Amino acid sequence: MRNLLLFAFLLFILSACAKPDPKAEEVNAEAAIKRFYTAIENFDYEAMRTVCTKDFHAIEDGYVFKNLDEWIAEFKSFEGSKGQIKIDFPQTEVSGDAALSIVKFDIVWTKDPVQLFFKGIESYFLKKVNGKWLIDFYHSTYLPDEHDKKFTSIHFLKIPDNLPISDLNEGILKVNSAIASIGYPDCGYTLLKVISDKDSKFNWVLEGNWMNPVVYKIIHEHEEFKKVHDPASRMFNQYFKDQISLKVVLP
Repeated sequence: MRNLLLFAFLLFILSACAKPDPKAEEVNAEAAIKRFYTAIENFDYEAMRTVCTKDFHAIEDGYVFKNLDEWIAEFKSFEGSKGQIKIDFPQTEVSGDAALSIVKFDIVWTKDPVQLFFKGIESYFLKKVNGKWLIDFYHSTYLPDEHDKKFTSIHFLKIPDNLPISDLNEGILKVNSAIASIGYPDCGYTLLKVISDKDSKFNWVLEGNWMNPVVYKIIHEHEEFKKVHDPASRMFNQYFKDQISLKVVLP
C-alpha cells in the first residue's frame, strides 16, 4: 500500500512538472515575436523564416500577403534604411499549442534625408510546432501619423483641347515613380478632371500630396526627382501655362 501511494505521489509530481507554465509560455510566445522584429531591423531574412510557420500569412494595412516570400519581397524596398523599432505587449494569451498576442509598435525608418514613421497595433496568432512557438498569422493596423499635416499642392489648370492628356498622365506616372523610389510611395501627384458646368474656368486639377513641408522639400530637391522632372519640364509648361496654384495645410 505504501509503495502504491508513493508511486501515485511521484506520478502526480511528474505530471505537474510536465504541464507547461502558462506565464512562461506567454513569455516564450512573445520572444518569438521579438525575434521576428530583430530580424526585421537587421534585414535577416533567414532568421525570419526560423520564427514563422510554413503557412505564414499576413494582412498589413489592407495588403494581403499569402506567404512569407511575398512579405519579404515587399519589405525589401526598405533595404538600405536603418530601423528603430519599439514594441509593447498589452496582452498575450496561451491556450494549449495556440497563442494570441496584441502588439503595439512604433517604427522609424531612416535613409538620409528620408524618414518614414509607422505606429500601429497588431494581432499575432502563433502555433507551437515541435515545442517551438512560431508566427502563423498577423494583422496590422496603422495609426494616424502625427507627422502628416495633409500638406497639399493644388494646380488649377485650363488645358487646351489640342494637348493630349495622355502625355501629361505619362509624365505624372514617371514623376510619381521617382518619388516612390526616394522612399515616399504615398506622396505624389493625382490628375483630376473638373466636372463641367457654366461657371468652370478650369477643366483639370493637379493635386500633390506631400504630408508636410519638410517632405515636400526633400522630394523636390532630391536628385531622383530632378532627374525625371527637369527633362519633362518643357512638356509640363504647356499644360501649366494658365494655371493657378496654391499650397494648403491643416490649420
